[in-house]
Amino acid sequence: MENTLVAVSVEPPATIATASGMRVGTTRDELIRTYGDEISTVSADDRSERLVFAPTAPRFGGRVIVFDLKDDHVERFTAGTRDAATAGPCPWCAIGL
Repeated sequence: MENTLVAVSVEPPATIATASGMRVGTTRDELIRTYGDEISTVSADDRSERLVFAPTAPRFGGRVIVFDLKDDHVERFTAGTRDAATAGPCPWCAIGL
């Protein structure tokens, strides 16, 4: 947005992990154990779930990590500003930009 990086999405086959070691393939239970009360469900349907880690420490400046789960495992995650990270998977990724 306006020449500023606002979010980064991680999808397979990427092996990048968060500072806490969460990555594609991490289980829902591992996310809950790792992030505790700072993680919440923001949307769900029959086959998927979205969890948002919203750290309260001031150093994070309101940034979040959004984990999209399928079958209780992280399918992809996006870290960044709340607006950008909760917008969903990268719309440009499908067209290769």
